[in-house]
Amino acid sequence: MPLRTKRFIAGSLLIALAMLSTGCSTTGAPQPATSSPSMTREEVSTPTMLVIDASESMNTSDAPGLRIAAAKSAVASLTDSLSPQAEMGIVAFGSTVPSERGPGAGCRDVTTISELAPIGQSDPRSAVDAINAQGWSPVGAALLAAAQPLGTTEGSIIVVSDGESNCRPDPCATAERIREQHPNVTISAIGFKTDSEQLRCIASKGAGIFVTADNTAQLAARLPAIQGGEEANSSLSSDGLYGIAVGETLGTIRNTHPDFPAGSDDGSVVIEWRDCSWHFINGKLTMIEPHDGGATIDGVSKG
Repeated sequence: MPLRTKRFIAGSLLIALAMLSTGCSTTGAPQPATSSPSMTREEVSTPTMLVIDASESMNTSDAPGLRIAAAKSAVASLTDSLSPQAEMGIVAFGSTVPSERGPGAGCRDVTTISELAPIGQSDPRSAVDAINAQGWSPVGAALLAAAQPLGTTEGSIIVVSDGESNCRPDPCATAERIREQHPNVTISAIGFKTDSEQLRCIASKGAGIFVTADNTAQLAARLPAIQGGEEANSSLSSDGLYGIAVGETLGTIRNTHPDFPAGSDDGSVVIEWRDCSWHFINGKLTMIEPHDGGATIDGVSKG
């Protein structure tokens, strides 16, 4: 996966993380096991607004196939997995104004192609199939459009993008503002073929989760897996858990998570927190070892 070197998990460690179950909890009690990140059609999920990147770069053919085709396939898979009562809406950016027309028009190119509604009443797949990737990347404006129909009720926004915004407003600051105004809404992001710091920031400020996906199959698996912010944060992502990435220092972790226990920056240290063993070497996180049940973001469980 396209992770930065400082956050890269060596092959053997990645396999170890993938095979470990994730039973970490915020209360100290083991969390129940989850059989798969995919939902059954009997489950009614959190109302969700998907933000789909339809900028010009989504026409790159390395998914394999076009990136925009992979995004469409992932939305179809998510829709198939949900009950007819599950509420979903779709916002696309970059889908109506060709990039050569410039930022004046391109940075206003945000369209709600499918209103938030139960998918049994308004199936979004045909609207998603009609998306053309051709424009700019007004991610901040798309986040605002996605937040509006969710209001103050519980909800989830998921951004699927292969890059960073090239328009105002700043998407990271926008995610923070949305979270302040809509505290029951989480914002997560999937970096498709990218480990964008901007997308990572959106998820951090939005109290959601950031994961990467490097091909069509990964994107299809990870989209439903991160739909629920709280559940997603209790599953191992590509590089960490609870917004803490392998490779971070103890000091950085304690700054962002004040309840994380103190420890030494010298030698090998194991800290117990949220039903996990957090392994440090010279103050740097090297492994997360969950204690009980559960699965990774891709549904991989112990054994």
